[in-house]
Amino acid sequence: MSSSRAAPMPAGYYDDEEEEEDEFDFGGREDEDGQDAGGGGGGEKVGRRAREDWRERAYGEDAEEGVAGGMPAQEEDRGEAFREAVLSGDADRVERALEEDASLMEEELAGMGGGRPVSVACREGHPGVVRVLLSRGASVAPDPDGFTPLLALCAAARREGEESESALLECARALFRLRGREVDVNHLQCQQTSALMFCGRAGHSGLARLLLERGARRDDRDSQRWTALCFAADAGRGEVAR
Repeated sequence: MSSSRAAPMPAGYYDDEEEEEDEFDFGGREDEDGQDAGGGGGGEKVGRRAREDWRERAYGEDAEEGVAGGMPAQEEDRGEAFREAVLSGDADRVERALEEDASLMEEELAGMGGGRPVSVACREGHPGVVRVLLSRGASVAPDPDGFTPLLALCAAARREGEESESALLECARALFRLRGREVDVNHLQCQQTSALMFCGRAGHSGLARLLLERGARRDDRDSQRWTALCFAADAGRGEVAR
């Protein structure tokens, strides 16, 4: 089977290539009136006001008030602390943050590949954080791209070691133990890709077995007519294909 076709990736997922960053050349050193005080260096002369305008465009900052994007620094710090707690798997910090501001639970977490906190916690393999978020009513419904926490979990990059696989399994079991919020094991995202297909691609053999026990369909096909077995074979995941 040809391997030229790129397997679908979840919405907001990063590849390993670093993103290019914009570079800004302010030219020579200038005084407050925009006159060249450094003599040399070529490039455009930019005065203090121009720099402040650039800061507002680049960062949404008010140079005089020190406020980013109009958001109070305290709220920004709270959101950043919550983001770091989810990413690091600190369930206690996550719970404390939600006690102060429950709205954090449904916000998109920028800089983490996107996604709701529960999806990010699943993808990172943090069962303690997943349980905290679910206990507080975190949604397991599909996002606008059709992605669910279960799909995020199964699409997670494979990490070496039994401990990592065990953590992913614990996250999956936490999702399946939900009452009144049933997780559809055969849900398809926008490219008609299922959780079992993502498991095949990533090589999560334990998760694949759990999904099959829960009634996952082996023969579903994505938008390019690939099955979970096709994904596993194409990625060289013989342990999953078996």
